[in-house]
Amino acid sequence: MTGGSMPKEAMLPNLFIVGVPKAGTTSVHHYLSGHPDVFMTRVKELHHFSTDLRVPPFSDHDYLEQFRPGAGRRWLGESTPLYMVSEEAAGRLARFNPSARIVILLREPIEMMHALHGQHLADCVPCEPDFETELRSQESAWRRGDSKAVPGFLRMPRLLEVADYTTQIRRFLSHFPSAQIRVILFEEFVRDPAGVHSDLLRWLGLSVPTSGDFPQLGSRRVHVDPRVIRAVRRVTPLTRYLRRVFPGLVDGISSRIRRMGTRVLPPLNPADRARLQAEFFPDFSDLESLIGRSLGHWRLNGSLKEPSGIGGLNGSSAGSAVLGGASRTQGSLSQVPGRTLRPSVPQPAS
Repeated sequence: MTGGSMPKEAMLPNLFIVGVPKAGTTSVHHYLSGHPDVFMTRVKELHHFSTDLRVPPFSDHDYLEQFRPGAGRRWLGESTPLYMVSEEAAGRLARFNPSARIVILLREPIEMMHALHGQHLADCVPCEPDFETELRSQESAWRRGDSKAVPGFLRMPRLLEVADYTTQIRRFLSHFPSAQIRVILFEEFVRDPAGVHSDLLRWLGLSVPTSGDFPQLGSRRVHVDPRVIRAVRRVTPLTRYLRRVFPGLVDGISSRIRRMGTRVLPPLNPADRARLQAEFFPDFSDLESLIGRSLGHWRLNGSLKEPSGIGGLNGSSAGSAVLGGASRTQGSLSQVPGRTLRPSVPQPAS
């Protein structure tokens, strides 16, 4: 925790969906909340442990109050996708509850960044309307040492930083036993949500329902007309003042304005996706070694395979896996070769 204490009679939250963004965290949160032995917070993305990225919206006491309605249930959980990219969240979570379970969803990184860029536009986060232009602009600014000021954030992570899965998983492995970490692949989750959900429930030691509905949630990839974005930014100083006086009214008007400018985000051109992946993610071998799964399907339309000779994860037919071969000790983690993300920044292709 960041301070304060928890009532002794209360149960510590013990289930955290930590990322990555735009990879199905909202759907997993919703499906788990339907189980009688699981309580997931009404509010998603509490950001309580990612204090290097955002100022926590709740005090310690108010954070714990989010879980009070679930008192008596076996699992109390929350979902904050930026816990994965935060350099502090894994350690803070381990100190808060060292026996907590960690759920990680992974999505092909170019697709994830493209969807996240669309979400940034929908939220009127200052960025370039074109995905590749924004991606390269961020990297150029990072190399210059520039940082982007975004309301509500102490630091807005770069798209490529959010996509650095290998570093993020290693960070969680340095704080949690591998058996307490579950990795789910987005593509398998979309293809078989019921199977992945059942597999996750078994990992949590819970009964599996014989039937259920599995709607895909949080998948609307929309962005806002640039004219609306400019208008929202111009009135931001005024809305900050008015929100303190008329919070409900201002938020309602702001949401209405943004809805007026939203439209479906077009899919990324396959040729552009392949070109960007070859440039920024030429090799997934380190990540495959960590999770014990082949990620060839991120490039090809092939079936998932468990690589021979890799003991990082025990895969399952439902598309999720438990970290099984890695240890908490730094020595075993160092057996997996590292890759520091330092992409080149050429100009966009004409």
